[in-house]
Amino acid sequence: MTSNIRPSLRCLRLLSIFIVLILATMLVPATETHGQELDGNSDLSKTPILDTRMESWPVDVAMTREQERALWERLCQPYTPSVINVALDDWVDSVESICPIAINVPALEANGLRPNTKITLRVDTPPSSLLVHAMLVMEQLDCVLEIRQGVVRITTEEFANDNLAVRIYDVSSLTVAPDARQQIMAVTALMRTIQNIIEPTQWEVLGGAAVIEFYPANNKRLLCIAAATQVHWQVVAFLDQLQRAGGARPEEVTPPRRVATTTPPRVSSPPTAPGSPSITELPRFRPQ
Repeated sequence: MTSNIRPSLRCLRLLSIFIVLILATMLVPATETHGQELDGNSDLSKTPILDTRMESWPVDVAMTREQERALWERLCQPYTPSVINVALDDWVDSVESICPIAINVPALEANGLRPNTKITLRVDTPPSSLLVHAMLVMEQLDCVLEIRQGVVRITTEEFANDNLAVRIYDVSSLTVAPDARQQIMAVTALMRTIQNIIEPTQWEVLGGAAVIEFYPANNKRLLCIAAATQVHWQVVAFLDQLQRAGGARPEEVTPPRRVATTTPPRVSSPPTAPGSPSITELPRFRPQ
């Protein structure tokens, strides 16, 4: 009887040790970090701001297009938080290995926020990118993300609107038309659509700060937009979907057809008799 009990106790001890090890591995990430990068096979190229058919360029004295894309790719890395409640500055420190994010402390303090303000992360959602979680955090704080001068920064909407990011978009493939006049009409319609669909209150026409202007460059039709970074992200995604829905491919864009201007043929004057007034001479008014 005793010999049967001893193996059972030994099995129970081994089972209890196994359970303790499992619990330890589950608790260690929560105490050492507030999130982790996933090893999933997510395809970053399918992210809307990365997989776009529309050409656009940032206008920034301290950041190239390649540097901007590198920051976008970092933000689109898959990420899963491992804790629910954490201070903002601690969370920023925990994601530094994925994408360094700065906090605009003066701007936040002007709105009554501090770097150690508590935020809530969602751990029960399907795996998503760091950008998705960051934007959810921004909604809690009534803040926004901005990318300027090669830095990803958490700031307030007021500060972002005072320091708008400028971007140039090539919309030639969305505004193809037989002649220059119809192309201008297409560009005007596109500008009006963007202002009515993408954050309408952000645009200058409705009292906001964002500005959109059309600039023709050779055979291209460019939109010059000054807006907050998150507005630019929506514009990029919106124009890309318009392109996929019905825009011409960039290689199919041809210069506008010039309308030929014809001049009426000259009518030869009939021969005039000697001494008779010329037919081309207009009569002069002579007072009586």
